[in-house]
Amino acid sequence: LESGVPARTHFQVGANVKTGDISELRFRLHLWDLTARDDLAVTLNDHALDSLAPGAPEQTSTGGQWLECHLRADQVERGENRVELLVRKRDESMRTPLTLDAVQLHVRHKG
Repeated sequence: LESGVPARTHFQVGANVKTGDISELRFRLHLWDLTARDDLAVTLNDHALDSLAPGAPEQTSTGGQWLECHLRADQVERGENRVELLVRKRDESMRTPLTLDAVQLHVRHKG
């Protein structure tokens, strides 16, 4: 990911998550060399995901880190879902690029 340059990707969802049998939707991104001083903007289908937070204890700067948040059903589409990431500010001490290598949607059904 380059600072100031939007990166776009997408993923497919086959199920209708707006039905009544979904108890939880969780969105996850896996990034390499992410630090606490990096400033990212992430959108899913034009909805800003301001509540992304580390999914596990912060790892070293050379390790991978999951960011995740809960979603509402109206934020997810059946079919193609568009993700956009923008690095607003990169930690100046990092000499390696920030790398995205996974986007996940976890769907938990009731029962």
